[in-house]
Amino acid sequence: MRLFRFLFFIITLTASMLAVVNLRTINSQQYYLCRRNVVKIEKLRNDLTDQRIEIERMINPKAVKQAAKPSGTEDSSSTSQ
Repeated sequence: MRLFRFLFFIITLTASMLAVVNLRTINSQQYYLCRRNVVKIEKLRNDLTDQRIEIERMINPKAVKQAAKPSGTEDSSSTSQ
């Protein structure tokens, strides 16, 4: 009877350890896929922003130049007038 309990304990312990390793592997894979998708989304958002700026530059280049001016130059020109 003691041998049966010992074997049952060893088999149960081995099965639980295999299950834990399997779950950790699956968790790591899911985390990797999630982070990869987040990076893709950020890259697409940056590309979209770049394209939007390019379109705005094509439509009205003067507005983009004014938006790109540092704020210090606008203040000095308004005080000198």
